[in-house]
Amino acid sequence: MKATAWPAVAVVAVLLIARQGWRAGMWFIAAVLGVAAAIDGPAVAAHPAAALANTVLYPLGLAKVASPAASLLPGHLLASTGAVGHWTALVLVALAGVGVGAWLIVRPPREAHGAGWRLALGLALVFLLAPASRVGYFVYPLGLAAWLLLSRWPELPGDLSVDPEPQHGWHAVQVHH
Repeated sequence: MKATAWPAVAVVAVLLIARQGWRAGMWFIAAVLGVAAAIDGPAVAAHPAAALANTVLYPLGLAKVASPAASLLPGHLLASTGAVGHWTALVLVALAGVGVGAWLIVRPPREAHGAGWRLALGLALVFLLAPASRVGYFVYPLGLAAWLLLSRWPELPGDLSVDPEPQHGWHAVQVHH
């Protein structure tokens, strides 16, 4: 699973727990972990050091090979000043994660729109502060923010702000007399 998807898993789990209780949230987490284990498990088991290097160390700028990409983002600029700057950027990433996590716990989202904004902000903060981040990563939070804004746009036809109830089976058939 792509590393940028894991924050979404956490936000959706909190949303489910807030709306449907712990059991629903735990089933969701179990399903995600089961799918990730089935898909990624064989590769991780065969090459655990490579998996760690590619999915954890490289994005944090801690791998043996550094990213050749240059960036003017604060995390990258901090990291380029040396070891202290690099570790400062990592601490800032961790603090941003703790802050968004605390926001999720203290004020859990009760609808998809609120969950989406928390995810967009969390991803933007991580990409802004990460030592090996690039501007192109912002396509994720910006795309999500655009969808969130468009889904609440009042001039669009239909009510896009609420997911419609699916119409299946005989309940969908309306009888006119």
